[in-house]
Amino acid sequence: MQRTWKTLAMFGMGGGQGWGSDFRKLLKREERSVLMMFYAPWCGVCKRMQPIFQQAATEMKGKYDFRKLLKREERSVLMMFYAPWCGVCKRMQPIFQQAATEMKGKYGAQKVLAGMNVHPAEFDGLKQEYDVQGYPTFCYFEKGKFLHHYENYGATAQDIIEWMKNPQAPQPKTPEVPWSESDSAVFHLTDDTFDRFLEEHPSALVMFYAPWCGHCKKMKPEYDEAAEILIKDRNSPGVLAAVDTTIHKSVGERFKISGFPTVKYFEKGEDRYTLPHLRSKDKIIEWLHNPQAPPPPEQSWEDKPSSVSHLGAEDFREALKKKKHALVMFYAPWRLCSVGVKSGRRGESAVSASLSAVWQRLLGPIDGQGPSEPGFEIPPSVSPLTGRQAGGRGGAHGGRCWARGNGGRR
Repeated sequence: MQRTWKTLAMFGMGGGQGWGSDFRKLLKREERSVLMMFYAPWCGVCKRMQPIFQQAATEMKGKYDFRKLLKREERSVLMMFYAPWCGVCKRMQPIFQQAATEMKGKYGAQKVLAGMNVHPAEFDGLKQEYDVQGYPTFCYFEKGKFLHHYENYGATAQDIIEWMKNPQAPQPKTPEVPWSESDSAVFHLTDDTFDRFLEEHPSALVMFYAPWCGHCKKMKPEYDEAAEILIKDRNSPGVLAAVDTTIHKSVGERFKISGFPTVKYFEKGEDRYTLPHLRSKDKIIEWLHNPQAPPPPEQSWEDKPSSVSHLGAEDFREALKKKKHALVMFYAPWRLCSVGVKSGRRGESAVSASLSAVWQRLLGPIDGQGPSEPGFEIPPSVSPLTGRQAGGRGGAHGGRCWARGNGGRR
């Protein structure tokens, strides 16, 4: 029995396929180098190699198209590198499209706006080449040469058009003065001074913060004003202090600080209360004049009577081994979200797993990490492209989505 053979070709900078007479036509017309994979549908090795071969072809084609655009374009090009999951990109795409349409009518012979999805892992080299640390990233080219970035992530179509009339490199940003170095009535503590300060001040509120945290930045002026009022009061009920736990990590670890800002009340050196509701100047001063325990937290789902089995990282796998079928809901207490990872059938048990360790182990990093109460941020993940913390300019901290690996979130 004669088997039907097919061919898969990957060009030096692109890809295509042909069989029979098309095969010879392909080789005759193709001026580029060709790597041809002859395969059979039943071949196990072929099946294993096909996705690898296809991925290589996709990567080469994407880079080829990009390089080809830069090589042939004598006009200036503003390239938008984006990811399909990025909320900021989704918001900016119609704006970018509108600017491209309007510019085509006015400056069609001189300007080009282009977009490229560089989220897949095969474009990591391209992202490093053009410093794509977050999405979207706008790169400006003239005659195929990269000149600088465009960094107005809240731009309108008209803003983009006006900038393209006279493209300029972004102005260097003035470094932000660390809070601990600013003129403030707040006492800034370190790993070395923390205990001694509490010995000297029997009533103290301490704000554990991170410089990148948007909610901390919003709270700082209120905290500063409250500290100023309290330090001038002869009958002051206490003092206000702060700790940057990204620098003074020992104190943060000691008190299990997992989100920012975290405000704690210390009485005679003892950790008495965690106070998530104290965010404004008036509430801080009012509470210090009459310190009381905060309202009890809402009872967690796993503590409520329920027929659902609640699992943790320590017993997750063992529990599922005992169940032929299980429907698992991975959730976070502060939002509605669920993912089924095992088939569910009538009559079988349902289980829930609230630990992020389980989720991350099975599904990758969690996206949209949110507060257990309003005005609270969880530390950011590490950007896989740079190894730096991804909280500096991304998301709520500066209007961009941070770049992530191909197995990433969202």
